[in-house]
Formats: sequence, C-alpha cells, structure tokens
Amino acid sequence: MSFGLPVLLVSLLFVPVLAGVYVWQLRRRRRQAVRFSDVALLRSVGAGSRPWRRHAPIALVLFALTLLGLASARPTVRAQVPVSSSTIILALDVSGSMCATDVDPNRLAAAQAAVRSFIRNQDDETKLGFVVFSGFAQLAVAPTVDRDELLEALDAVTTGRGTTIGAAILRSIDAIAELDPNVAPSDAVDEPTTDGPGTVDPTPAPAPSAGAGGSSTGEKPDVAPEIIVLLTDGANTRGVTPAQAAEQAAARGVRVYPIGFGTTNPTQMACTRD
Repeated sequence: MSFGLPVLLVSLLFVPVLAGVYVWQLRRRRRQAVRFSDVALLRSVGAGSRPWRRHAPIALVLFALTLLGLASARPTVRAQVPVSSSTIILALDVSGSMCATDVDPNRLAAAQAAVRSFIRNQDDETKLGFVVFSGFAQLAVAPTVDRDELLEALDAVTTGRGTTIGAAILRSIDAIAELDPNVAPSDAVDEPTTDGPGTVDPTPAPAPSAGAGGSSTGEKPDVAPEIIVLLTDGANTRGVTPAQAAEQAAARGVRVYPIGFGTTNPTQMACTRD
C-alpha cells in the first residue's frame, strides 16, 4: 500500500492525544467524586447500568477520526487482477477489387455484413479493434467495447488502390502490443523490391527478438489470448509479404485467421452500399 499524500498521516497523532485527554478527564472526575456513606444506595442507583456504554461515543469518534486521517492521505493499492475478456482485431480489405459483384451485392458489402454481425454477437467484455487496408494499413478503431464506434467506422470505409495484407497483420500486432505487455510490437521489415510488373522479390523476415512475446532460442511461444481475423479477397500487391508478417505473429503467439471473399470468376466492379 502507498499513500498519495503521506504528510497527512501526521493528523493521526491527534487521535491518541484526544484519547489521553479523555482518560485524564475521567481520572479527574473520580478525584472530585462525592463520597456516599450508604453503599447499598449506590448499588441500587448503579444497578443495571453498563459502564462501557458511556465510553462508546468517544470510541466511535476516535475511530471515525482515524479513518478520516487515513482517507485524507489517499491510500492506494496496486494489484493484478485476472481479465476474462480477450481482444480481437478485425482487419478488413478495402482494395478496389472488393467491389467485384461475384458475391451479392459485392465483396465489400458482403464482408461488411459479416463483420457487422460478428460485432453484434460478441459479449460486452470482449474488446474489438478495427484495421482497414488497401495501399496501406491503418488502425481505424483501437480495441474497445464501444460497439457503436466500431459500426460507424465499418459503415464509413472507402476503397483504395493496392492490397497490403502483410502490413495489416503487422499493424494488428502493434494494436495488440499496446494492450498486452506480453506481446512485443512488430519488427521492422525491409520493403520488398519490385523487379518488374507483377514481380515481387521478398526479403527474409528478421529473426524474432528475445523478450516479451518472442524468443530467440527457438522455443515455442505461449499462445496469446488476442487474435487477428483477416478478411480479404486477393493477394498481397505491395509492402511486407503475408508470410513475413505471419512469422512475426507466430513468434508472439498471436493467431491469425484469414477469411477469403469472392470467387475465381470475378465480374464487374460496383461498390454500393445496397
């Protein structure tokens, strides 16, 4: 236990002082007591009375002053409490290809409907985060239990060019790391180089760093309670590769569940809310 204002604990010294004054007053009254020659009369007058009752009011006052002195010093206790709820990061692909209508009404609208249903079906203790990605990945909503904020962000998404699946996974890891000290933030990865149209030369992911959420000894990491749900329709077109990002997630014990939207025969593009 610690105190925010320990100097106020000095006020507790008044409690024993007041108690001493009270005891001194009692002894003084005894010295000034009137002597009675009839002992039987004294016994009849004092019969049925309980001596402790007259001391109860001052005892309660002293106890209240003690509590007041302790409260004024602002005592605080830090303790770790178990948290039964988990955190889920929803990473949604908002690239232009999500406008394909091979899924009714289109891939994006179908994915939004699935995410909306998932959010509403979660209990009140589960924290949900929302990451959107196209040409880059961004955390739209930090992990929260506010369902309205998540639904508003989901309805407000717009499409962009490119698909950065790997960056979305790394951004999700960083969002988890801000909540869970046992999960380390993502490591920096060199950007892949493009040798030509559609050709990507990935660079190897760095070895996981020792410490929280990672181990350089090759030991299997503990499984983190947080998970990432990735919703996409295509392949990574730029940035960190999904394999590199998945290795970092695995090194931290973070599970990634990919969900694909679309068919092998995409049709016309039409992004509408209907």
